[in-house]
Amino acid sequence: MGEDIYFYSATDDLLAEIVAGRLRAVGHAVELGPETAMRESLLSGAFSVAVFDAQLSDALALLAKLKERAAQTRVVLLLPEEAAKPSGLRIDGEAVLVEPFEVTALNVALDAQLAAVAADPSVQTVSLAFATTDENVETARIMLEERLSGVGVLDEEQRFHLLTAFGEAIGNAALHGNKARRDRVVRLRFEHAQEYVSLTVTDEGQGFDWRNNEVQAAEANGSTALAQAAAREAQGKLGGLGLNLMRQVCDAVEFNPAGNEITLRKSLPVQPRAV
Repeated sequence: MGEDIYFYSATDDLLAEIVAGRLRAVGHAVELGPETAMRESLLSGAFSVAVFDAQLSDALALLAKLKERAAQTRVVLLLPEEAAKPSGLRIDGEAVLVEPFEVTALNVALDAQLAAVAADPSVQTVSLAFATTDENVETARIMLEERLSGVGVLDEEQRFHLLTAFGEAIGNAALHGNKARRDRVVRLRFEHAQEYVSLTVTDEGQGFDWRNNEVQAAEANGSTALAQAAAREAQGKLGGLGLNLMRQVCDAVEFNPAGNEITLRKSLPVQPRAV
């Protein structure tokens, strides 16, 4: 049985019709159009994946509302070229396509989101994109704090430490990655599953030499985070206290090859099943 998919797009959208036809042919239930009844079904969590066309005037507002009510619905966001970079902060899609794009690109994006749903349909995901300003960084931190407050298996101290680690990752992306340039974007993806919470932070900088940093961390095994940070600062290097704090708080800290994306992951205690 296929997943339910919703296209929030114009009623006569030819691209949506073409892609919907392919999805229906392989067993998915697909609905199209901005009708009120479909919107209510979307917000109730009836769809596994939704495609939002940002050229509809209320698409981004509806997307934000969806992630408040049914964060397990994964989103592909279609943006006009002039809206590719946000001037402020927006709720983003788990996949984002900027026009013009090929039908193949939309098919690939949808298939990736459907695969993620198939792997675990209960994962709640919220993605953000924002211009690099202090105000947006603080707003993102507050939004993450609200999300972490819903992770009931973490106590107040654990949430505080995790939020601190998340804040360090965001601050590093804004200051060291994007060099505090407003024309550069920071992207976040927060996930909450039964077994873990994670945050992925991506910037538009040249990247961080994480391989060398991991070697130094291994060589300094046993020394405190503060001592390691002080040693790096004395050498005129970045990635000191904040990165060490992330490693102490989180169970996994991973970078992409370029070094401009970091993922922090914290395992959650398994709750006993009700008898």
